[in-house]
Amino acid sequence: NLKLQSIGLHRGHDQVVIRQPTRAEGFVAFYLKEGRVIAADCVNAILEFNVAKRLVAENIHIDANILANPETNLKTLASQVHQDG
Repeated sequence: NLKLQSIGLHRGHDQVVIRQPTRAEGFVAFYLKEGRVIAADCVNAILEFNVAKRLVAENIHIDANILANPETNLKTLASQVHQDG
């Protein structure tokens, strides 16, 4: 009963950030290249997938520790990073 959703191509990544699940049976693997999110694999993480699509599409640079922290609200983070440019 797992749902896998992927966005972007992880080829050429230089870092993988695993974000612990908001639900016990899910997680997100973010693939970064030079600090920018280039792809993500989301397992049972529908809300995170929606934000991951934006992070990948906008080639957003994010600190890996902040991205990995399950206490970080990804939606808010994506909006703040976009506004800060």
